[in-house]
Amino acid sequence: MPDVDGFEVLCALKTHNKWRTIPVICITSGDMEQRAFELGAADYISKPFDPQVVLLRIYNQILLRRHMEDLEKLVLRKIQETIDTRDNILAVLADIIE
Repeated sequence: MPDVDGFEVLCALKTHNKWRTIPVICITSGDMEQRAFELGAADYISKPFDPQVVLLRIYNQILLRRHMEDLEKLVLRKIQETIDTRDNILAVLADIIE
């Protein structure tokens, strides 16, 4: 990229709430792996690369994201169940006290 390098783009993505959770896979030559991960990259592929490996890494990131979303939904459901249980217990205790 002529004016901006990939690391600057990665930093920009990670500073915006809307794009922060997008998994970024860096593909570059040289020894930039540590820097990529420090800036928030989800994965790193060195050049030259095998296109099949890139597809598999993308597929893995999609699966990971789906699993994370499923877990987040499960946690929210469990939190709501806990709140409902608490409310029911408080209602029963209030009835007992009356």
